Amino acid sequence: MPAFLFFLVKVKTKIIMTKLCIGIMQIKIFKKNIVLSITKFLIKYNFKAYYKRNIIMVLDSS
Repeated sequence: MPAFLFFLVKVKTKIIMTKLCIGIMQIKIFKKNIVLSITKFLIKYNFKAYYKRNIIMVLDSS
């Protein structure tokens, strides 16, 4: 995941991001509207993401 994206997501949404393994990031979000907007943002920048119970699973496309 690009550093700018990590920074943007972390700073703008006050999230907890934990790296589960290479290429996979788990993002825990506290507000649903933020979750949806982040999911759209990630998909827009070619990241595969899906939402499940306040957690966005992100697979790094690079």
